[in-house]
Parts: sequence; C-alpha cells; structure tokens
Amino acid sequence: MRLHRVRVENFRGTREREVTFPDHGVIVLEGPNETGKSSLVEAIDLVLTEKHTARKAGVTAVRPVHRDSAPMVEIDLSSGPYRFVLSKRWLNRPTAELRVLTPRDEQLTGDAAHERVRQILDETLDTGLWNALRVLQGSAPDTSLAGSSALAAALDTAAGSAETTESPDGATTLLDAAAQRAAEFWTPKGNKPTGRLRAAEQDAVAARARAARTAAALAALAEDVDRSARLGVEVEQLAATVAEAAREADELAARVSALDGVRAEAGRTAERAQLLEGAATNAAEALLARRAAVAALAAREERLATLTAEALARQPLVDRAVQDEAEAEAGAETARAVAERAHLEVTAARAELQRRQARAELDEALAAHQDLLDAVTAAEAARPALAAATVTGPVLRRLQELDAAAVVAEARCLAAAATVEVHAVAVGVDVLDKCGATVVAAGSTAQRAAVGELTVDVAGFATVRVLAGADARELDEAAGRARAERAAAFAAAGVADLAQARAAHERHQEATAALRAALTHLDGLTRRTTLAEAGARVERARSTLDALPAAGPDEVASPAGDGDGPEARLAAARATEADALAQDIVARTAQRAAEEAVAERRRDLDRLRTELAGVRAGVEAEGREVERARACLADARAGAADDDLARTAEATAGDLAAARIVAERAAGALAALDPAGLTARAEAVRTRHERAAHQLRGLSDERQALRAHLAYVGDKELQADDDEARTALSRAEHELASLTRRAEAARLLHDTLHRHRQAARQRYVTPFGRRLVALGTQVFGEGFDVDLDEDLRILTRTLHGRVVPWADLSTGAREQLAVLTRLACAAIVDPSDGVPVVLDDALGHSDPERVRRLGRVLAQVGPTAQVLVLSPGPALGEAVPGAAVMRLTADPEDGPGVRSAAAAAAPAATG
Repeated sequence: MRLHRVRVENFRGTREREVTFPDHGVIVLEGPNETGKSSLVEAIDLVLTEKHTARKAGVTAVRPVHRDSAPMVEIDLSSGPYRFVLSKRWLNRPTAELRVLTPRDEQLTGDAAHERVRQILDETLDTGLWNALRVLQGSAPDTSLAGSSALAAALDTAAGSAETTESPDGATTLLDAAAQRAAEFWTPKGNKPTGRLRAAEQDAVAARARAARTAAALAALAEDVDRSARLGVEVEQLAATVAEAAREADELAARVSALDGVRAEAGRTAERAQLLEGAATNAAEALLARRAAVAALAAREERLATLTAEALARQPLVDRAVQDEAEAEAGAETARAVAERAHLEVTAARAELQRRQARAELDEALAAHQDLLDAVTAAEAARPALAAATVTGPVLRRLQELDAAAVVAEARCLAAAATVEVHAVAVGVDVLDKCGATVVAAGSTAQRAAVGELTVDVAGFATVRVLAGADARELDEAAGRARAERAAAFAAAGVADLAQARAAHERHQEATAALRAALTHLDGLTRRTTLAEAGARVERARSTLDALPAAGPDEVASPAGDGDGPEARLAAARATEADALAQDIVARTAQRAAEEAVAERRRDLDRLRTELAGVRAGVEAEGREVERARACLADARAGAADDDLARTAEATAGDLAAARIVAERAAGALAALDPAGLTARAEAVRTRHERAAHQLRGLSDERQALRAHLAYVGDKELQADDDEARTALSRAEHELASLTRRAEAARLLHDTLHRHRQAARQRYVTPFGRRLVALGTQVFGEGFDVDLDEDLRILTRTLHGRVVPWADLSTGAREQLAVLTRLACAAIVDPSDGVPVVLDDALGHSDPERVRRLGRVLAQVGPTAQVLVLSPGPALGEAVPGAAVMRLTADPEDGPGVRSAAAAAAPAATG
C-alpha cells in the first residue's frame, strides 16, 4: 500500500489541509504541537474503517470544537493492483464517494463505496502489517510484529522454506490443505470433534442409549416376575405375624387395666401424706417465727439502750469543740488584722518606690533630652561660622593658582620688556607709564620696564616716548588678564590678598571641625534616641509620675533625706519595700496558720456534730423499730399464744408420721406389679402389630400393581426392539471408528506440518535478527545484539557484553528499538506487499546523537519503502539525508487550536 494524497476539512483543530506524499522515501511532516500531524494518521484510519453514517464516539470526537462543521477526509492511495480515491463526510449531510482509477474505472457512493473499499483492502492489504509498522504518539514502545502474513512470507523466503503446493480445493500450501482437512473433523484448537466426526459421535451415543434402554426394559421385565413371586411369600408371612401380635396385645391390655386400680390407691395415700407434710411444715415455721420475733425485739431494745448512752456521752465533746472553734477564730481575726497592716505597709513602700523610679526616669529623660538640645544648638551655632568662612580648600587652591599665574605672567612680561633707566642730572624728570607718573629727583636714577608706552618728560627740554614691541604688548595684556582674574577671584572670596585667603581658609577649617564634632556628638546621641523620642520619653515619664498618687501621711517614710542622690533614694526605697515584703510574708504566714487552725477546729466540730446527729438519728430509728416490733408481736400473740403454737406443731408432726407409713405400704404394692415394664411391653406389642399391619398393606398393594404391570407389558415386543437397537449400535460404532481413524490421521498430518512450520519460523527469526542487528549497530554501536521470541518480540538487548531485559531498558532505548524493528520489517517485506511505516513523534526521549544515527538508518530504508515521520521540530528532518520535509504551519486567522490549510513542502536537500 502506498499513500499518494490526504485531504482533510474540519477535522479536530484543522480547518482545511491537503498533503501529497512521494511514492517512496522518508517523508517528514514537521510542525509544532497541535498543528494536526497526528490527526492526519487518525483521518487515514477513520476514512478506511468507519462508514460515513457512523456516529460512534471516535467519529464525533473529531468534530471541531466551537464550530458546527462536518469532518471530511479524502484519500488517494494504491493497494496491490488498485489505485482509488475515497472521500467521506460524517455527521452533517454524510456522504461517501469512491472512484477506482486502476485496473479499471469504477465509481460508487454511499455504503457500496465503503464495502468496495473493504473488499479491495481485504484482498490486497496485510492489515496486521499495516497496524504493526507504526509507532504512535503516547503509546508504549512495543516490538511485537506477530500476525503479518506479508512479513511471514518474506521471512519464509529468507529462511528458504517458502515452497507452495496447489491443492484441488484451492489451498495454497500443504499446511493450509492439512489445516482445512483437519478442520473437517476438529475445532480450530484441535482438541474437540466437529462436523461429521461430531455427528458420528452423537449418533453412536444415541444408539448406545437406545440399546441400553431396550436391554434395561427386558431385564426389568424379568426382575418384575421374580419380584411378584417373592411378594407372595412375604405377604403370607406378614399375615401370620399380624395375628400373633394382636393376640398378645389383648392379654397385656387386661393386665394393664388391673394395674390402674392399685396405682390409684397409692396416689391417694401419697396425696394425704403430702397435705399433712405441708400442715406440719407451716406449724413448725410459725413456731420458729414467733421465737425469732421475741429474740429480735430483745436485741433491738438492747441496741436502743446502747445508742442512747452513746448520745449522752458525745454531747460534752461537741460543746468543747464549739469553744475551741471560737478561740481559733479570734486568733485568726487578730492575724488577719496584722496581715492587713503589713499589706498596707508593702503597698505604701511599693508606691514610694514607683514614685522614686518615675522621678529617676524623668530626670534621666530630661538629661537625655537636654543633651540632644545642646548638641542641636552647638550644630546650629557652628553653621553660621561655617557659612561666613567662604574660603574652602578648593577655593584657596584656586586663588593660589590664580596668584601664581599672575606672578608668572608679570615675570614673563618683565623678562620680555626693555628696561629704561632714567638719571636726573640737574632737574627732576617725570616718568609716566601705565602704572602712573613717577618723578625722578635731580641726582637720582630710576628704572622702568617698557611693557607698554612709557613717557619720559624733561620739563622744558624734551619728552621721550618708549613704545614696547608686539610680543611685549601681548605678554603685558596676558599679565593684565591674569591680574584681573586674580582680583576678581579675591573679591568673590571676600579677601584682599592671599594671606587673608589663607586666614579665611583656616577659619573655614575650624568651623568645619566644630560642625563635624557637633554633628558627630549629635549622631551618637540620635543613634540611641531621636529628639522627638527623647521628648516623648520626657512626656511619658512626667505622665507616669503625675499618674502616681502622692504619698499619704500614714505611708512609710524613706530613711534617706532629700539631699541624697537619686541612686541612694532608689536604693533606700527598695530596702524599705523589701523590709515591708518580709513583714508581709511573716504576717500572711501567721494568718494562714491561724486560718488553718480555725478550719481544723471547724472540721473537728462538724465531724463531732455529724457523729452526734448520726447517733441521735440511730436512737430515733431504733426506737421506731422497737415500737413496731412490739406492736407486731402483740398482734401475733392476739391471734395465737406461744403455747398454742407449740402444741399445734407437735400434733401435726404425729399425723404426718402415720400418713407416711400408709403411703409407703401402697407404693410397695404398686412396685411389686412392675408398672413400667408392663406398660412398655404393651406399647411394644402394639407398635409391632401396627408396623406389621402397615407392611402387609404395602406389600399387598405393590403385589397388585406388579401383577397389573406384568399383564400390560406382556403384550409388547420388547425382544424385537432390543434386537433392532443392537443392530443400529453396531452400524454407528463402525462408522465412528472409520471417521475417527481418518480424523486422527488428518490431525497427525496437520500437527506434523505445523511443527515443521514452527521449526521454519525459528529459522527465520535469524534473518530478521540479522537485519535488526545490522540496523541497530548503526544506532547503538559495535557490540549490539538482541534476543527475539517467535513473535519477533525483543526479549533482551546486549550492548558491550551487558544483557538488559526489555522491561529494564530506558524509555529512549525502547522507543529506538521499536522504530528499528519497524524499519527492519519494512526492509525485509516485498515492496509489493509493503505498507507505509508511520512514526508519530516516536523519538521524544532520544538524545540528539541517537536521532542523528536513526536518521541515517531511515535514509537507508527509504528507497524501497514509504516512511512517514511526524516530528514537532526540525532535528529529525535534518538528520535524514534526502528526506522530503513538509512543514505544517498554523493559520493565524483560525485562532487558537485551529490550523492552516496549507502544508509547505521544503526542498529535499536536507542532511
């Protein structure tokens, strides 16, 4: 089978897509997840297997979500000599259209189209191979290839065991002919008869049953005759037994009647003795009760006297306990007063200590707050001085640089200028330059540098002007600029010269140091607390102190005077509190001891009162019981005196003794007659008579029925029926034996050929294994080997001498081996019988190197097979040399989950 083209519409998330496949080679459908790669495989299966009218869950599941559209699939494929185009639409207006292109043109629609496709595929497609040569996304890796006839034929050829034999009934091999022949007699598993053999067995069973019935009927007739004779003898014997039992029963009945009179007399005497025994018992019990009542009354009177004396003796003890309790209560009251005073002293001492502590806290808070205020004031005071001292280090350095520059410029100017020396001989000479006029007195000499225009005026005689050159003028102008810049900087700094600038800089440094010291001190203080926190602490301390009550006139005064320091005052307050606490503990201990003494005295008093009340209650209760006993005894004596009860008891005892003697004599007479034995014998005889009579009636009825049955069956031809049944049984057993021999021969032939076929299959495991090892060595490396079972399933993998069972291999190794088994099968199967290999995201757990090696293996299988690879990324397509890569892209207009209708085919120049 070869796929040529698949087109889908409204299939799951794909709105429309058409993919055309080359007839052979490796085709890689590449695209991200949810682009519909797996849906193409599902569409191929659906269009080939499901009718267009189907509404199964698998069909309804492919309808697009959020869109009421009908799924449609069209497929163009070749299988054997046939090439056809099949199109189906499901759910909404379902349709099915088929056009067979070769070997002859056919056009069908509806169910006829579906059935024709099924006929073509049943005739030409190895369904087992089509299902086996695929590894689908999400499925567990499996290597089983059992059930493929095309693979079996290929392996038979590889093993050299592909001889075929045409049989007259159309079987293609000797094994198939043997199987068909065995199937005439045996079920597919070969262990139960079927067809003619089963019918012969059923006929033989029926013949045996008929022969057994006729033989049983003859034997039953003979048995009935013998039984009738035996029943006659048994009836006569039972009749004699019944007569003898009736006579013996009459005799025993007369003796039982005489026994009844003796039994009645013995009963009357025993009943009278029993009545007298009850009267004697009652009289004796009445006498004993009277004597017990008298004794009980005496005991209660004695108990009453004892309780009365005890109550009188306990009263003084209660009175003394009352006095002790009152004395203990008075002592406890005194201890309470002392404890109360001690508690007041503790409270006063504690209040004084709290006031001292609050005062100390307030003083400390005020001191801390004042330190912060002083530090802030010092810092604020240092700031104006720092602001007034404007000559900072950089400013001083700038002034020094400008002064040095001015000095250098003037020196350069003077060095470059001509020097004019004027000597006044007789009269003074006026010298005028840019610095002003100078008078050189007579007899004096003066020098001037001619840096600009210099005029020498000799009054009344001559005026001399000295003009400097261009270079001297430029240097003079530069010196002027340097002087002007220096003057401006001095003016900006508020100083006249460099000396004043240095003095101002020293004042700035001093102000800076003072501010830094003040800020450092302030920072050290604010690290512990801020000014706001210090103020809040002062307010809290003042509020705490104000909230405390003032010392009262009765509170304990501190031993320290006001002139002492805070620490001394606090220590004194703590000592006062400790003394007060000690006195309070002593007083409370004494109070608890006194209260415990009161409680003990009170418990003693309660106990004595309870005991006295109990004794008094016992006196009252016992008195009532004595009165009740006296009244009861008086009432009893009013009915019968003590002496009367004694005489009555004595008289009834004598009557009882006489009655017992008479009863014993009557009982002896009854025992001498053996009533139990006589009654038992009479009952046994009666039972024997009834049983014999019942048996006689039963045997008589059975004999009568047997005679009637013999009269009925005597007219039938039982012997003829038995002869006919024996003849039919002989024919059936002969037919069964003949068919059984032929069936066993057919089964033996089939089993023998099947064993040879299994041996051949064992041989073709070797060529498949060789092909698989050859491919696997390219992926896993040298030292690779596998162990296969009869179904070509991998049992173990060997790599570098290490054998690992299939179940213990990693997921990546299992999926790689699953792909290799499909490729090995595709390489062995005849291309005319082959089907496409489908690998749907089958290497998700494989590393890049293994993917690259598998790509080379895929390229080797491609020329003789059609391999369809579905991959989410470009790695696998790049790893297969010469693969046709078709990239599936998403259609942005379809929205999330809906894919485009086009599959862009990349050039086959990969790898």
